Amino acid sequence: MLIVCCSIAVISIGILAFFTNREVDDYRTIELDEGWTAMARGKTLENIVLSETHFSSFDKGETLILKRTLPDEKIMNPTLEIYSVHCVLDIELDGVPIYNYGQEYYREHKMLGYGWILVELPPDYEGKQININFMSTE
Repeated sequence: MLIVCCSIAVISIGILAFFTNREVDDYRTIELDEGWTAMARGKTLENIVLSETHFSSFDKGETLILKRTLPDEKIMNPTLEIYSVHCVLDIELDGVPIYNYGQEYYREHKMLGYGWILVELPPDYEGKQININFMSTE
């Protein structure tokens, strides 16, 4: 019986590997570090590089809005990786909400977590403007 189960597992993995076999280029990433507009505390910073820009701590209720136009390059399964620390997070693509996190917790006066958030983009993301709105809750 154990041999049959192991055989089925090996066959399943083989079938999965066959159907998910992709070219290496399908799994590339696009760095979105440059070309952002940041708005916070009544100020706007244009064409910033995120890795070179540092924001001071935000008080509870203050917001930071980041926006830019996404590249026209098509990639498979487009996903954003965003690091958030105790923030309500709202993301729009061309003004259409595609992701939100933390509103319920914030309304219930619960502490929001921190860490990496993965956000799937719709398949037609190319060339659209993305707005990422962080609202500090701590």
